[in-house]
Amino acid sequence: MNKLLPLLFVLLACFACNEEDTCSINGFWQLKTIETEGVEPAKIDTVFLGFQRGAIFSYTILHERENEPSTSDILFGYIDFPTADCLHLLMDGNYDTGMMLWKDREITFDVLKLSTKQLILKNEKTVYNFEKY
Repeated sequence: MNKLLPLLFVLLACFACNEEDTCSINGFWQLKTIETEGVEPAKIDTVFLGFQRGAIFSYTILHERENEPSTSDILFGYIDFPTADCLHLLMDGNYDTGMMLWKDREITFDVLKLSTKQLILKNEKTVYNFEKY
């Protein structure tokens, strides 16, 4: 029994760590759909958001062109969490709004869901559904 107690403690500690990860936005997220009120959901698979340390993020868009190798563009910015269910993104000064899904340098989302596998963000009437990549 004395040998089982340390093993049980380690297992419980591992499960506690996994529970903490449930609430972490850190990682790479692939945009799967965009839903706007009154419009059929649009399937997307070429846009990714990457979050690191709860402070910086990357916006990656893949370009598929006929008879050419795939290319990508990456933009960077900063993250802020004004409240637990709110995410504010600020693009770095060097950005091209023509590549982004939104046109402003700053955008604030309501966080509708954040789990280890799914992130759902809403800005005004538009909902962005992401899956962990």
